[in-house]
Amino acid sequence: MTRLKAFRMIRRFTEVSLTGASCPLNCSHCRGRYLKGMTPVPSGPRGLLQLLEKLSQRGVRGVLVSGGLRPDGRLPLELYLDQLREARKRLGLVINLHPGYEDRPRVLEQLRDAVNVLDYELSLSPEMIKGVRRLPFSPEHTVKVMEAMMEHGHDVVPHIFLWHPWSSPELLKKELTIAADLGAKRATLLVYIPPPGEPQPPAEKLVELLRLARSLWPGELALGCMRPYSVKPILDRAAVEEGLVDRIANPSPRALREARVEHTLYDACCSLPENLLSRFRVK
Repeated sequence: MTRLKAFRMIRRFTEVSLTGASCPLNCSHCRGRYLKGMTPVPSGPRGLLQLLEKLSQRGVRGVLVSGGLRPDGRLPLELYLDQLREARKRLGLVINLHPGYEDRPRVLEQLRDAVNVLDYELSLSPEMIKGVRRLPFSPEHTVKVMEAMMEHGHDVVPHIFLWHPWSSPELLKKELTIAADLGAKRATLLVYIPPPGEPQPPAEKLVELLRLARSLWPGELALGCMRPYSVKPILDRAAVEEGLVDRIANPSPRALREARVEHTLYDACCSLPENLLSRFRVK
């Protein structure tokens, strides 16, 4: 196995939200709380670019651009495409975008020069799509959206749930297989964080599912930042000790210490391609 890559956003990489803390979808497990930790984009015709200029002056080299999704499942990108393109070209920023379920050819074509990476949540669970996300489309549509992104030449990193309350090993296998067949080179695994009062997933079960995912995925596999804190001591240690992942976001320091696995730390999002990592290397 290659040397483990660990990721933690410190100073060189940050997150911005195009919609502030507002999210029209208001998914049941989030209700916008994840957006509150992101820097809100100021209002105004050049608000995003002005914010990115200030961040660049402070030493930021890359940004995750996200925000609340509209009822159609898309991020409101139309006003920001030119600003993203200028930020990437003139400021030299690495742009990682959460576009939501964006499949319009015109927008995907314009994004080619504006972003480096697209993070995309691929799910075939009707309960997740229509129940939790409150989206008006079928599991098959999520596959078609990713296919459209790939056809327009984007570096798409599918984000797939290792576990959620309606998941199964069969569903995980199907999602990973589809993502690989569509041509994705890297995949990020997430663990659903239940709302307060709901039971947490058993860490031992997550380890078994992670072993399954590792056996199925041919490329680089990452354990993403969405996972309950309560499972990290067991899940993170197994992930790094058994070599189940190539990348891990916000790893448990204790797990790294006890596993005694050599790793390289990057001040960035775990989705970035290999050729961009050197500028974010910490140690």
